[in-house]
Amino acid sequence: MDTVERFVRWASDSKRQNKGMEAVCLRILKDAGFEVNKVSLGQLRGHYLEQDGSRTGETFAINSSCPFKAMNGREDNYTATGWLDSLFRLAWGLTRDEITNKEIIRKIRFEIERSIPMKPIVLTDIGDQLLEYPPDRNIMGGNLVDHTRDSKKMELCVGLHAVCQGWIDREPVTQTHDALICRSCHLRVPFPKELKTYGNLRQHLRKFNAAA
Repeated sequence: MDTVERFVRWASDSKRQNKGMEAVCLRILKDAGFEVNKVSLGQLRGHYLEQDGSRTGETFAINSSCPFKAMNGREDNYTATGWLDSLFRLAWGLTRDEITNKEIIRKIRFEIERSIPMKPIVLTDIGDQLLEYPPDRNIMGGNLVDHTRDSKKMELCVGLHAVCQGWIDREPVTQTHDALICRSCHLRVPFPKELKTYGNLRQHLRKFNAAA
């Protein structure tokens, strides 16, 4: 029985035993692209916010169903914990539908693969990187989300500049070229206007991305 099969069996069992499941959940989180190194029993709580960003004083459970939380060292990882909880609830819910166990496992595998972020694109010879546009997460339940893929068309805002964390926009600069321009540090990377997708950009900059 592999990791996903064990996870589905555990999540669907009303008399589930948590012993030994830390390693299973950790393996799934790593396969899904999360940078975590520990899973332990515990519940994380988020804070409701006012419009100005201040806390209201009320909280909600990040993991309302899954008994485990994810961690990086001694730090709790709220995004990974919320995603694991959503995956747990999906597996539990699917067992209540009239579908086969094989189909449930297939759906869980799909969500794990869907969670893997786009590999950063190296933009310059000193290692500037383009990170994917952050997925629209709702930590109250919308944690199973799509990530950018190389086949996706680049829009006006293409993602984030690693380290400086500025938004990177695609702007026309000449009749033949557009440029990626960071709003924060003003990094400027020109490229032929006919490039449409992230994969096209990665291929165009392949001299920086061959070993990335």
